[in-house]
Amino acid sequence: MSECYREWCKYELALAAEQQDLAIREKLSDKPRITLAYHQLGRIYQDWKRYGQAIAYHEQSRNLYQQLGQKTNVANQWYWIGNCYKEQGEYEVAIKCQQQCLELRQLEQDPLGVALSFYQLGGIYQAWERYEQAIAYYEQSRDLYQQLDQETSVASLWYWIAVCYQAWGRYKKAISYYEQSCTLYQQLDKETDVANQRGNLARCYYARGQYKQALVAAQQDLAIREKLNDQPNIADTCYGLGYIYQACGKYEEAISHYKQSRDLYQQLGQETNVAFLWYSMAVCYRECGNYERAIAHYQQSLKLYQNLDLQKDVANLLFWLATCYRESKDDATAKQYLWESLQLYRQLI
Repeated sequence: MSECYREWCKYELALAAEQQDLAIREKLSDKPRITLAYHQLGRIYQDWKRYGQAIAYHEQSRNLYQQLGQKTNVANQWYWIGNCYKEQGEYEVAIKCQQQCLELRQLEQDPLGVALSFYQLGGIYQAWERYEQAIAYYEQSRDLYQQLDQETSVASLWYWIAVCYQAWGRYKKAISYYEQSCTLYQQLDKETDVANQRGNLARCYYARGQYKQALVAAQQDLAIREKLNDQPNIADTCYGLGYIYQACGKYEEAISHYKQSRDLYQQLGQETNVAFLWYSMAVCYRECGNYERAIAHYQQSLKLYQNLDLQKDVANLLFWLATCYRESKDDATAKQYLWESLQLYRQLI
């Protein structure tokens, strides 16, 4: 059974069950449960990414909650409707829905709900890449969570503000906010979150060309991952360290970390990443002029990409092998690989 068919069956079965429940509730004139059933149907369609049907059911649920005088649930339905529009990329409509949600939560004097609405509005503006407005809403949310002693949410908001500054290319500000988030997560003894912030700091420092600071942050990230025995993230962080060392021209250290990453990905059965790590090591050897070892590593990467039937990557590897042979003055072999690469690129067009 294909994955797509399994997904289709899952949603169809969920819909059938919920529609049966709705039919029973309608016979019983059980208005509160009818209203909930409309919401549940909306959520199923939303998870299925069928946003038109989802919005229709959420609107029916909202209208019934309005008749029942349940303002908190009306606000929640405005949120779900807005979320659907956001997922469709209709950001202006999404914002109008979330503002309706915010107004109701303010009228209900629900400070936690208001803080959540500010956060939700920030998320829409972030998805819209309007980072200034996103940051403004995130800051309002953070400040309100601070007043409510919701420290985990405060740490999360410091993080999201940092993400916006990073996406905006304002790395110095992003670093400051990641540090704030990291400090709070340390106080809350949330080691995974601390490691995540260290990794984010490493990426920001790298983007600024501050490789020494990037290495320190990445090594702190790795130390926590190793303590937690978090194998997938250890592999990712080793790769990141290799990348930073490579940028510094420290090829021996880069290759050592790439090897660690490759071996872990091998244990995890992540063959695409293994192939990419063979390629990354080849690049290091080529950059330091060790063409024999570069070619051997490119060949290993090529074999894996061929086994995985990733033809675009195969074409790229053939091109880099041609480049490596050309730089090592073996023009005949270089031409052979270049011709094979061009033939494959033509097939892929």
